Amino acid sequence: MKADSNNQQWLHWKPANLDLAGNYETDQIIDKRDSFKLLITKITKPEKVEIAFDKSIWAFRRTSESLRQDIFKDLSLTYGDDFYINWSFFKIERSTYLNWLRDESDGISNHLKLIHYVIMTLDDVIDIVANYEPEFKIINK
Repeated sequence: MKADSNNQQWLHWKPANLDLAGNYETDQIIDKRDSFKLLITKITKPEKVEIAFDKSIWAFRRTSESLRQDIFKDLSLTYGDDFYINWSFFKIERSTYLNWLRDESDGISNHLKLIHYVIMTLDDVIDIVANYEPEFKIINK
């Protein structure tokens, strides 16, 4: 999925006006039938962030950043390196991933008002599709 494919627009996602700048590592992904949680740790200080979708989500994928190099190249060309080097949380408008899901669902997903979230950690690119905002909780070690 290229940053500029089909006129995609990457936006910094600033959930709950929290100070989330920095780089993170993926600790845990919990995918249950009725909820989805992601636990990540900030690299520079002992702080974990829990991202909790308290209802089910529609889709997610976790991919090693090594296999998503085109994203970084395209983001650098389109927005500059500073756009993603020290920021991990994004929303994608006009998403090719959402377009693919719409095609695969034979249009059923058209009425769902899906949101494509991307969380980029040092080792992973995590795409999450839901139709609501998750809850964020900062956990100090």
